[in-house]
Order: sequence, then C-alpha cells, then structure tokens
Amino acid sequence: MTNVAKSEEYVDSCSNLLVDRLGQFAKSGKPCDLGEWLHWYTFDIIGELFYGRAFGFLDEGKDQNDWIKSLDKMIPFVCLMGVAPPILRPLIGMGTMLTAAGQDIRNGVKNIGSSSARLMKEAYATRHEVNRTDMAQQVFDIYEKNGEKMDFTWGDVEQESYGALFAGSDTTAIAFRSLFYHLMHSPNVYARLEKEIDEAFQEGHMDLPPTYKQASQLPYLCACIKEALRIHPGAQLSLPRTVPRGGMELCGQFIPEGYTVGINAAVMHFDRRVFGQDADIFNPDRWMDPVRANQMDKYMMSFGGGTRTCIGKNIALIELHKLSPQLVWNYHFEFYDAGQTQWHTRNTFFARQEGMIVRIKVRKHD
Repeated sequence: MTNVAKSEEYVDSCSNLLVDRLGQFAKSGKPCDLGEWLHWYTFDIIGELFYGRAFGFLDEGKDQNDWIKSLDKMIPFVCLMGVAPPILRPLIGMGTMLTAAGQDIRNGVKNIGSSSARLMKEAYATRHEVNRTDMAQQVFDIYEKNGEKMDFTWGDVEQESYGALFAGSDTTAIAFRSLFYHLMHSPNVYARLEKEIDEAFQEGHMDLPPTYKQASQLPYLCACIKEALRIHPGAQLSLPRTVPRGGMELCGQFIPEGYTVGINAAVMHFDRRVFGQDADIFNPDRWMDPVRANQMDKYMMSFGGGTRTCIGKNIALIELHKLSPQLVWNYHFEFYDAGQTQWHTRNTFFARQEGMIVRIKVRKHD
C-alpha cells in the first residue's frame, strides 16, 4: 500500500476533474448516468498510473478509443472460454471466430493491444522529461536497472499495463456503483455517512482532496466500502483451484487429486453463518465491531484470496477511500426517477451494473 500511495496525486487530479464534471449536472439539473462516469473515472486512473497520463474519458465525457466497447465484446467470450471444459474450448473458439461476433472480438483485441502498446512506448520515450512517481515509472525503472537480470523484457512491461487496463477499471467501477447504489437505497446509512464525513472535514481531520491515510481513519466510511464490496463483489464466478497431490477433504467430502474446485464470492459473501442472518441486506454496522469484522474478513473474496489475491487490490482501495468522501462532501445523489431505482446487472465474470441514473444536488457547508 505504501508503494501505491506514492501515486496519490495522480488519483487526485482525476477526482477533482470528476467532481467538476458532476457539478455541471448539478447546475443544469439534467439526469446523470453516475455509473458511467465512475467507469470513465477508473479508466482515467489507470491511464495516470500505468501510462503516464489520463486517457481523456473525463475530459471528453465519452469512451476513448472504443476501449469500453471493445472490452464489452471481449469479456463475455473470455468468460465463456474460461468456464468451458478444456476439450470444448477449441471448438468454441473456432466456432465463434467464424461469426460476425468473432470478428468484433478480434478487432477489439487488436484495438486495445495496439493502443496500449503505442501509449506505453510514448510514456517510455518521455520518461526523463517528466518527474513522475507513478506505477509506469516504477515498472520502467525495473526494466532499465534489473530487466536483464530478472528476465523482465519490454514485452513484460507491456503486459503489466495491458493487464491493468483489462482488469483494473471494471472491477473498481463496480465497487463504486455498489457503494452509491446502496447508499441511495439506504437513507439512514447515507445520512450517517454524510455526518461522519462532514465532521471530519469541518474539524480539520481531512483535506480536500482527502489522503488515503485520512479517509481510512473514518470507521463508518470504511464499513460502508467494505459492505459495498461484500454485497456486490466485482467478479462473480468461481475462481478455480486444483486439488493437490494426495487429494484433500473439503467440507467433509474427500476430493481426489487433480480435480478442480472453487467458490464464488457472491455465494461466500451471503453465508449467514459468517455474516449474520441479515446477510442479504446492505448493513455497514456489521463491520463496526472490530472482533467480528476481523472474523468476517477471513471470508471476504472481493479481491480473491490467498496467493491469488488481485494485485490491483491496493489501487482499488485507494480510489474507493479517496474519491468517496470527496463526492459525499460535495454532492448528494438520488435516483432521478423515483419509479426507476433498480439497476440491471450482467455477469460475464465481471458483474457489471447499468441504470444508475441520478439527480445531483450540491451540498452547502457553513
């Protein structure tokens, strides 16, 4: 976390821009697709951290380079190939690639791959002209100083950024949507969070924009974020593991070696034995008891678990803790149409939500 925190200033620039753009909706009174803007925000963060500059999603208020469109076509196919039995994957792959959808997938892969490679080369070419401490510069340092020794090639540099682009925006945007969707559905929780954040700013415990260290000291904010991650994890398919040599006993059942086992976070997170009889509802209070929170944390799989924990976890947590209080301090969000308060979700490994159309009101402070 300390290493990622060196890049907070680049998160701040995107946060300030998002606050400004949302302010335009507050001024005009027009409906805002908050989920879409949060997605654009997380994309620009990836640009700032891994490519040396924001991509321009927030600046222009639209998809850049058709990346989101391309990912929307790629991810369902990747998901299908991931869950299909190995014997069927070649058939699915060949069958899909002969269709118009397959052509779209190929074009999407080519578009993202070529754009990512070009932007990384540009960032590397100008690395000595800028004084940045982002993730890209750290990767460049490894490549230049220890690349040969560590067998870390330019191809590995490109893969680091490509992986962040592919997996680092959707999952964090999903978490942001979960937080604000459930806040809007829980007025008492929302009011309590506003009170905690207002007091932190007014008493001088938090700057604008907040630092991660400051925001992480707010217990109810942390509880709300944790609960948002629990009730709607970003990845909602089983993460496979292979049973080791000799087999193992799992839940009273012997599983022979070589078998694949796994569990879905969206199942684990609703286990009443762990999270309580109210596990189906959004209740940040469950995290306010440190002893109970520590026990529940052992069963949280929002970012996977064990040796396969998501390597972008700390980046996502910094974004969530820094931006959320800044948005809550500046604005109040409510559903634009009282008759349309339910989102629509689509699970293709990433459980994306759509339909968060909101009205934004400026919050005034003395």
